[in-house]
Amino acid sequence: MPRSKGEGAFFFLEMNVNLKTIVRAGISLAVVVSSAGLSFADNLTPATARSIALNSISRKQFPAVNASDAWWKVTLFANRSYQISSWTSTSDGSNGCVSVALFSDAAGTVVAPSTQYQSTLEGSPNDPVTIDPETEVINVTTTGEYRIKLTTCDASGQDLNLMVRETTLFSPWFFVTPAYDSYQTIHNNTSSPVSVTLRATDATGTLVGTALTFTVPANATVFKSTKIDMLVPGTGNGSFGGTTLTHNGAFGAISANTTTLGSTGLSFDSPFTTRDAIVLGSPIR
Repeated sequence: MPRSKGEGAFFFLEMNVNLKTIVRAGISLAVVVSSAGLSFADNLTPATARSIALNSISRKQFPAVNASDAWWKVTLFANRSYQISSWTSTSDGSNGCVSVALFSDAAGTVVAPSTQYQSTLEGSPNDPVTIDPETEVINVTTTGEYRIKLTTCDASGQDLNLMVRETTLFSPWFFVTPAYDSYQTIHNNTSSPVSVTLRATDATGTLVGTALTFTVPANATVFKSTKIDMLVPGTGNGSFGGTTLTHNGAFGAISANTTTLGSTGLSFDSPFTTRDAIVLGSPIR
């Protein structure tokens, strides 16, 4: 239906106002998206470290520049073991140019004690070594927020993944009395020795007995007693609780089980399991 001259002028004015509103909204949205992108990518110092969840993966694209660092932060807990790994996400190649470092302070200056692998570590991204991997494993002694620094010296640029996994194993039950003992059976699933530490906690969550550290040879099985080796008291009414197992291997390096055995032959099992066996690969931060 044709518009009158007055209606046409009003329609043009209305369209003009709406267009300006849309354009302004678009500019605002572009600024918000752009700012969010810059903030998301700009984890270049300990102060701007990006959070990473346990048992998840984060990705970082390093541009074609000189050596560059990126930082993440994660909360780790005492008497737990973790694996921190990095590897290339878009191409193969191994130039030894990637390094991972872990720090126990917010400033990124206090190096946390850990074991570093750039060569093969069975069960980790270091196996195979053709994806420029590096892995650190750590047995944490102090709960806190830790900083992770990922560095590449590849001037052509790299697209890297960073993964943090908890490797601690948990058994929910032991029971020791004059007539009962609980036995831990620990198997090394890899072709290299692995150091293991067992800790017992009573029904209130208090550490009891003695933390027991020992080496499990490659592909071997080791047998320990809660009462004799871990010195958990079994007098009177005895003790009961759970057991944690930390180690310096990759996730899945150790399998373990607790068997409680009585003098009459009665027995029951409490297998060790991980807190979370799934890696959250999506969304990737």
